[in-house]
Amino acid sequence: MTLPATEEPGMLLENESKLFKEDDTLDQILRANDAKTLAYIPVIVFLSILMIVGTLGNVVVLYVYLVKFQRASVRHFIVSLSILDLLACTVGIPIEIYNLVHSLTFEYSFICKVLRVTEVMIACGSVFILLVIGIDRYIKICKPTMNMNVRTAKIMCITAGLSGSFMSVPASMLFGISRTPIGINDTKGHTCDFEETYKDSAFRQIYYLALGLIFLITFVSMSGMYIQIWVVIKRRRGKKTVLRAQSMTVPMTNLNDRLSAAPPEESSIVPKENEADNPKCKKNIFNFAGSSKKGKISRSAVILFTVTVVFALSYLPSLIVNICYAALEDESRTQRHFEDMVGKFFMDFYFVNNAINPVIYSL
Repeated sequence: MTLPATEEPGMLLENESKLFKEDDTLDQILRANDAKTLAYIPVIVFLSILMIVGTLGNVVVLYVYLVKFQRASVRHFIVSLSILDLLACTVGIPIEIYNLVHSLTFEYSFICKVLRVTEVMIACGSVFILLVIGIDRYIKICKPTMNMNVRTAKIMCITAGLSGSFMSVPASMLFGISRTPIGINDTKGHTCDFEETYKDSAFRQIYYLALGLIFLITFVSMSGMYIQIWVVIKRRRGKKTVLRAQSMTVPMTNLNDRLSAAPPEESSIVPKENEADNPKCKKNIFNFAGSSKKGKISRSAVILFTVTVVFALSYLPSLIVNICYAALEDESRTQRHFEDMVGKFFMDFYFVNNAINPVIYSL
């Protein structure tokens, strides 16, 4: 009878010490989380502005191109990109803001998976659509005898979106709740990162290597196509300058010769004869109409090329920061709040692409 009586107080003290230790650990995690949230305020404000501007801008773009714009391949390209951009502004950015506020107290694995899957799907889908855009611009400008009709453009945009969704499936397995050191004793918080089982797995490395190769091959291909497009446009502009100079000199020379040789009463109809008989005048008129159409093609090519460049520049800082973070220990990252904030700012810089595209379309 005496043995349980002596053990019961000891068990109570042990349980109380565990509770105090758990409370102390939770308090440490909450304080560390609040400190990181305070450091992330500039990033949160930045993302909030992008979310508002991007949501409004992409809604306007979708309305204009779905309701007002005529059926064309460019319409499908811009609508497809705007849908992905709107998804980033209404789903990706809000969850990322939640992630910044709960950087060490993230408890919902499903929300974490939605965030990472959305990021990969939007990035891959946008890359594939930009590749389709590059192919379409190349065909229209460099291979005018060929043509990508509206139906083909629509099918390719849908295929690009489905391909982006397929590439994001592994992210639903790789990402989840991870335990990360907070820099105090051995205390660890909960973050939205790679699952513990995949942190050092070969599958994670193979997946990101595949994504990197897809991005590299795509941008090399697009760069090659846009370089050829630029060469063709520059060559055409040079020809237009020569033809414009000829159309200004040759007809005037013929007109002066006819005026000097014709009787006074026939001089009034000489311009009409010259305009009717001179094939260069006819050619110049048709070139003006054709150059207007080519000018529209060139303008759309410049706009879509700008979208491609902005996409690459907005994702480049995130790529560089991720490479730098891969070489750092988690403890060193959590101890430097300012550096961590700057790193987080550039990691989320790719959201600029989703908000600025509507501005580019309006140029």
